Amino acid sequence: MVVFVGVCLAQQNSSLAQESAQDSATGTIAVATITNQLPVDGCSYPVTIRGVDYAPDAASIAAISDRVIAGGSLRVLIKYRLTGNTGQVECGFGTSRTLPEISFEVRRVLDGHGQELAPEAMWRHTPTASPT
Repeated sequence: MVVFVGVCLAQQNSSLAQESAQDSATGTIAVATITNQLPVDGCSYPVTIRGVDYAPDAASIAAISDRVIAGGSLRVLIKYRLTGNTGQVECGFGTSRTLPEISFEVRRVLDGHGQELAPEAMWRHTPTASPT
């Protein structure tokens, strides 16, 4: 059974790698990490792709601000394009960083191993009742 799970993970990661390398006329597909570290003196919503940080444009921030919990991060598969502008991410202690600006849409929310999360896990929500 472990071999079967390993094979499934390898196949899904291979599929994800192929999809993340694709280019399209309107953007590029990539795995990205979006963080919201401002509450812990980091920066608000930088998008990191292959080790490079980008500042999301206003429309992209609006689409993800409720998905990334305060002090947390989210791995996602995005379709993006560089705007050609620079943008700002707000950082702790009243500072900011100027970064290349990116416009993107989230295609999938991933867990820490590059696996797609179930739809109910994609959105931050408050539990309605505690288990008994």
